Amino acid sequence: MISKFLNLSLTDEQHALLEKLITNSKKININEKDIILSSAETNKFIEGLSVLTRKLAQIEDIDIVFCWVKMRDKTYVVARSDDVDVDVSKVLDVIGGGGHSQASSAVIKDLSFEEIERRINTSLFKNIKKPVVAKDIMSYPARVVSEDESVYRVNELLKKYGHSGIPIVDSKNNLAGIITRKDIDKAIKHGLSHAPVKGFKSHGLVTTGPNTTIQEIQKLMVENGIGRIPIIQKGEIIGIVTRKDILRFLHGRNYLKYPEKTKGKKKYDFTVGQVVERMNSLFPKKIIKIFELVSIISRELKYRAYLVGGVVRDLLLGIQNLDIDIVVEGDGIIFAKRLAEVLKARVESHQKFKTAVLVLEDGKHIDIASARVEYYEKPAALPDIEPGNIRQDLARRDFTINTLALSLNKNSFGEILDFFGGRKDLALKRIKVLHKMSFIEDPTRIFRAVRFEQRLGFKMDSQTEKLALSTIDLNIVSELTGIRIREELIAIFNEENQHRALKRLYEIGALKKIGINIKMDKLQLENIRSTVKMAKKKSFHFTKGFEMWRMILIILMLNRGAGFIRKWCTEMKIRKRDMDIISQSVDGYVQLKSVLGRIITKNSTLYSYLIDKPEELKILISTISKIHYENIKRYFEKLSNIRVLINGNDLKNLNFKPSEDFKIIP
Repeated sequence: MISKFLNLSLTDEQHALLEKLITNSKKININEKDIILSSAETNKFIEGLSVLTRKLAQIEDIDIVFCWVKMRDKTYVVARSDDVDVDVSKVLDVIGGGGHSQASSAVIKDLSFEEIERRINTSLFKNIKKPVVAKDIMSYPARVVSEDESVYRVNELLKKYGHSGIPIVDSKNNLAGIITRKDIDKAIKHGLSHAPVKGFKSHGLVTTGPNTTIQEIQKLMVENGIGRIPIIQKGEIIGIVTRKDILRFLHGRNYLKYPEKTKGKKKYDFTVGQVVERMNSLFPKKIIKIFELVSIISRELKYRAYLVGGVVRDLLLGIQNLDIDIVVEGDGIIFAKRLAEVLKARVESHQKFKTAVLVLEDGKHIDIASARVEYYEKPAALPDIEPGNIRQDLARRDFTINTLALSLNKNSFGEILDFFGGRKDLALKRIKVLHKMSFIEDPTRIFRAVRFEQRLGFKMDSQTEKLALSTIDLNIVSELTGIRIREELIAIFNEENQHRALKRLYEIGALKKIGINIKMDKLQLENIRSTVKMAKKKSFHFTKGFEMWRMILIILMLNRGAGFIRKWCTEMKIRKRDMDIISQSVDGYVQLKSVLGRIITKNSTLYSYLIDKPEELKILISTISKIHYENIKRYFEKLSNIRVLINGNDLKNLNFKPSEDFKIIP
């Protein structure tokens, strides 16, 4: 067998060295990958170790081979790989190697054979991941229908879930077949909507188990000409793998390399070690401890738990975000109660949505939710909810950059899940929806897109912006409830760069659709920017409640009548107290602007003008001119904390005669 590989292209010295490598070779297996390791020693330099390594691979019929040979005072290491999943250049990086994924080499002076082998072994375990199998990519829990279900009902289910086929089970819950949309369409065409689906199911089922590799699944699909394979365990269907699952997996694998247009941009495909390092630098030790407890409890309950959403996005961006959202594949309320026991925290649960809020002893909150799927019956409506898995839960998010998840599970702690290209869009600094109906289903996402644009310095991609404009043109934004619009506006107005966000909302026509029909010209935008800047001055010590969002609304309402303001605020479900402050500020603006247009020398006069005025109005007045600013500044610095302890009745009781002097503060 060996002799056929020892051809005349090798010298006698190379023949001898190859014999040594064959004799000294040993086979190891790491995550189901067979690997050959071999070493030898010679007292002279022999060329062609790379050729000998390749021949050793052919002789042993192994795709991955590492050879190291000491020649005089140096050790030469060569690695070859014909396995696309094993990059030998990364493996040899630990000993200073170079090359590419299929061929790599290194030259070493000061390491023993034992140390070289130890380092290569360690690097192999680090770089060779477990093979992807059915249970890793399948859609679960599997949706099934009874074989007695009508064609009409199954058609409705396929439309609702967007499936092109669904498994059929018999009365004992055993898999009985699969019915596709094509089968359903044919039955309906023949007027058989009322008939049970068992008469149209596919026979000759192809199934497989949860540990079948993705390569084997692909082969089954090609050989049998099918697009979905049920996954069976102990006789029960536990999931289904579709062509879409395969493509999603392959897309994810290729995605990690990033497309050409991201060259020169920061990339976010961090290793697990780098992610954990970031977690330790951005989260307080107390939060890290909670993550560790989540890992323990998820294992105890046989759940899977993930950190999700904005906190993961910001972690990759290097921004601290302590709004902790955890999603579990299981019952979120049960999980929250178990975690609360350990943390001695309080739980506020919402049974309908299977969500809970954990209130810690220091008052901080942690949101815990069951993984779920959302369906929208009509535009702008609140969604219907069903249990789901982590991928389905992430699929309901607003933008790709918010679909990232971080595993808190023991065997994969720190791994980033990225099913929808979120890291690529972070690198490209773009806001991108997950599907074309995203804004139609939930128009508040338009406001969130603008908010994230300004907060992160990102931009909606062209397709997303077109979808936003189309949704606005269809007048769907107007169908939102006042509460939902109010919450989005408050969130935007409490961010930085509010003037830019308003300009953007004006440009895409969203402001007009919610009743704020004013032009966002340079003067208006500068007024907002300068007023916000003024409100942040340290010399202004607010003694009454101040809200940035109220101040911006006051600016937007300055030229509106009292009737419009109250009507609009009522539609937006703004609290009466806030409505009164907005109305009072708009009503009092012109008069206060006039009386404070000159320096007020008497403290009592200045105090009387401003003591009962909202803080937002005072800030707005201070931006008009230098004189207005000086009056307001003096009030905040010297008078705002003064409280008159007596009134006119007290003076009369002291036998003072009522007069104008009663109002004077010295």
